[in-house]
Amino acid sequence: TNILSSTFFSSLDLVSSSSAVSATGTASNAGNVVVNSVSQTAKAAVYTTQDISGVTTIQSGALRSNWAQSAVGGKSLVVGYGGKQYTLTVDSSVTLDSDADANANLTKITDNLNKQIASSDELKGHVEFSAENGQVTLKSTDGTTDVSVTAYKADGDDTSGETFLSALGLSGQTAAASITGDKVTINADSPLFNQTVSSASYLKLEVDGTDYTVYLGTDEDGNPLDLSNVSSTDEVANAVAQQLQSQIAGNSDL
Repeated sequence: TNILSSTFFSSLDLVSSSSAVSATGTASNAGNVVVNSVSQTAKAAVYTTQDISGVTTIQSGALRSNWAQSAVGGKSLVVGYGGKQYTLTVDSSVTLDSDADANANLTKITDNLNKQIASSDELKGHVEFSAENGQVTLKSTDGTTDVSVTAYKADGDDTSGETFLSALGLSGQTAAASITGDKVTINADSPLFNQTVSSASYLKLEVDGTDYTVYLGTDEDGNPLDLSNVSSTDEVANAVAQQLQSQIAGNSDL
C-alpha cells in the first residue's frame, strides 16, 4: 500500500485505513488528501486479510524420518511371590525415548514397577526390580525366597503381556531368588514403541483473529495415523498434512 497516495483513504468516506494516520472531512475531499512524508516505518508488522488470496505459507522445521511414540504406559506383568500372583501395571505417564540408551529406558520402567511394589503391603520390602547393562533383574530382598515373573493376559486372546515381557528380556524365566533377563536393545523398532500418532494430537491455528484447534483424529476406519511404513521426512510431512487437511475439510469455519 502506498500511503503517500490519496487512494490510501476511502473514496466514500474520509477515513484513514490505518491507525497510524488520521484525517477528517467530507467525502468530497477524500481525493485531495495525501500524506506528504513518513518519519518512521514500523519495525514489525502483522499482515492480515479476509481474502483467500492473501493466505501465506507457514512451514515447519525439520521432521524426523522415523516416528516413534512410547507405548509402555499401561503395560502389565505378573510377579509371583509367597505363593501369590500380583499384577503390576506401568503408569500411563511413563514415556520412553527412542534415542536414549537401553539402560536409561529400562530404568524408567523398573523404577515405576518398584513404585507399584511400594504401594502393595504384600510386596513392599520383599521384591524389587533393577536395570543394568541392558538387562532387567527381579529379585527377593532376602535373597532366598523365590520370585517369578510371567505375562499378563486380559483374556485368552491377549498377547500384549507376552510382547511386553519379551521386550524386557524376561520371557521364559523360571522362578528363582533372583531372575535376570536377556540383554535387550530398545529403539524405535522395539515393541515398547509404536509408529502411530495419537488422535488427540492437535495443531492450534489463528484465522482472522479467531483461534481454532485442529485435532489429528483418525482415519475413516477409526485408526490413528500410522507412520510405520514411511521412509523419508517428505513422506512423514505428507502423511501428517493429509490427515490434518481431512480434519480441516470437515470444519465449515476453516
